[in-house]
Amino acid sequence: WDCLDLRASITSMVEFKPNELLCSARTAPSPRMELPAYGLDAELRAQAAAKQNPAVELEATQWVQTLTGAPVVGNFFGALRTGQVLCNLVNFIQPNTVAKINCSGSPFKERENITNFLKACRSLGVQEYALFSTDDLYDGINMASVAKCLHALGGSVQRSVPEFRGPHLGVQDTSKAKKDPKREQRVASQTGGFSGCMERSHIDLTS
Repeated sequence: WDCLDLRASITSMVEFKPNELLCSARTAPSPRMELPAYGLDAELRAQAAAKQNPAVELEATQWVQTLTGAPVVGNFFGALRTGQVLCNLVNFIQPNTVAKINCSGSPFKERENITNFLKACRSLGVQEYALFSTDDLYDGINMASVAKCLHALGGSVQRSVPEFRGPHLGVQDTSKAKKDPKREQRVASQTGGFSGCMERSHIDLTS
């Protein structure tokens, strides 16, 4: 699709951001739940399914859709899987939080988007226990944890980004959890490798 065709197909209720227009349309696969699981995998899958809360997920999707304009409601996994919408979300809340949003469509780049979103969540005050893993979202194995993280983000930014006027999600997070310095290191990238993670510590430099 060219830009004119794409814009003509967008309804008046949905407005895509520039980053989304640059990326080619791609249908994300359904969560990989079709194969049988046994033992620990089956137990973890059952626990994740038990944690599903449609109301919590709906509130999270409505919030993300309102802020980003992406059609997330009814397509929670498919809309968020590449990480692009999530990066747009934190940039809407606090501009330039994620400096570069990948939209190449490669698994590595999509996972990198998710990693950058999680790093942004930490910088915006989301506590470690409220975060999800990259596989939780990318493989669709624990979407309940993704919804939980979005609610935690909605609460934390009410305190950490007072200039953000909303709309807000949930109640303000007033806790004062300590940050883990190791979590503030740069993530591995395709071009930079683990350079950020392998930097020498102060102890190394003074020993």
